Order: sequence, then structure tokens, then C-alpha cells
Amino acid sequence: MSVIVNDMRLPDCCGSCKLSNPEDEGLYCTPLEKLMWFWLDEVPDGRLPKCPLVELIRCKDCKHSKPIDSEWLECQHDKRVMKPSGFCSWAEPKETE
Repeated sequence: MSVIVNDMRLPDCCGSCKLSNPEDEGLYCTPLEKLMWFWLDEVPDGRLPKCPLVELIRCKDCKHSKPIDSEWLECQHDKRVMKPSGFCSWAEPKETE
């Protein structure tokens, strides 16, 4: 299962995630419905391996997209015609310089 939250940046760690709630004993992960205990060192330095949050890459920012005209892109991965605001699970970010 993936969780997509519009206009949310992917957090570096559970402690900075907007979907986690601090508790007296630990940190509660809302998507996983799990309390990670401080005293058991269950709160990770980064993100949990089972973290359901994924980075959403729009077609306009994907390295597989090729502009057709001002309104449409062609996906080089599966040859579909897409709007720039579209997205899919095969998206990869364009190379940045």
C-alpha cells in the first residue's frame, strides 16, 4: 500500500513526518497504525523500511516523458499520451545538473 499526500515533501525520518504523532512513550505512525517505542529503540534514524510513503513524480518531471505539444506528453516507457500533471508507478526523476 502507498500513501500519496498532495504537496507533501517526502520526510527524511519518521520524526519529521507530518503523518506521525509524538507520544510519551514513542512515535505513532498513522499510516502503519504502529507505535514505535523510544525505550526499545524502534524509532529509526531515517525512514522505516516498510514506510508506505512514496515520492510522487509528475509526468512533466519524469525522465520518460517527451513533449508532443504544449498540452501533452508521450511516455517513452509505455507510449501513452499523458497530461503533464499525470503520474504513474514507473516515473523516475529527470537528471538534474
